[in-house]
Amino acid sequence: MPAFDDPRLTPPEGGFERYQVTAGVAAIRSAPAPDAEMVTQALHGETVRVFSEDGEFAEVQLERDRYTGWALMEALSAPVIETTHRVSALRTYVYSEPDLKSAPHFLISLNGEVAVQASRNGFAKCVRAGWVHEGHLSARDC
Repeated sequence: MPAFDDPRLTPPEGGFERYQVTAGVAAIRSAPAPDAEMVTQALHGETVRVFSEDGEFAEVQLERDRYTGWALMEALSAPVIETTHRVSALRTYVYSEPDLKSAPHFLISLNGEVAVQASRNGFAKCVRAGWVHEGHLSARDC
C-alpha cells in the first residue's frame, strides 16, 4: 500500500468539481502534457474531482482509488450521471446505432461503467456514449 504522503494520492488544496470519464479511457498523466508519464488510467464512467485546468488538461483525483494527475478535459463531462451497468466483456464497442454494422465510436474496457436508458435489438442505449451489445453488460452492484 502506498505511503500516506505519496504525491500520487495527495490532491491539491482548495475546492473541486465532480466530472465523469466519457471517453473510452482517460490517461492520467504526471504533468499537463500529452507526452508526460502516464501514472494510471480512468475507465469510462469513473468519477474524478477536477481541481484546476491548464489549457486542455485538468488536474484530477480519481474518486475510486484516489490517484492524482492530469487528464484531457475532452475525456471528461459534467454533471456526473449515476451508472447502472458495468462492462463484463474484456472490451466492447460503442456503436452509433443498435446494429453491429453501424459506425463504432470507441471501445470501453472491462469494468467500465455506463448508464443504460433504453434497449433495442439486443443493444443497450448508454447515456453520453451510444449503443453497446447487451450481452457485454452486467447490472452494477450497488
